[in-house]
Amino acid sequence: MPEQVGVAPSYEQKPFDLSAARGNLYPIASRQGKAGVVRLHQDAVISVAVLERGESLCWRPSPERYLWLQMARGAITLNQHALSAGDGAGIDGNSELQIQARQASEILLFDLA
Repeated sequence: MPEQVGVAPSYEQKPFDLSAARGNLYPIASRQGKAGVVRLHQDAVISVAVLERGESLCWRPSPERYLWLQMARGAITLNQHALSAGDGAGIDGNSELQIQARQASEILLFDLA
């Protein structure tokens, strides 16, 4: 649902250069909808990360946010919990994310109000 009443339904499709997501979180959808990012009518940011086996990523969200991490492919350890393709994890903003790729992986991170 959009954050404001009366927003006309819309559809947007953009190609993404995943090289920018190698080893870090790269935003692909947000409220701002800047160049190369799909616009959302909600207080949310969707980011993608592409990690090679053995690569790690640390990220600290704002404390008032909630996160959903979705595994698109591969296998990771998230804060000492094993996740594989198709798995997801809900995280509150008080948790630092420690991600270690157990194999080549793609993850989506939904940063929500």
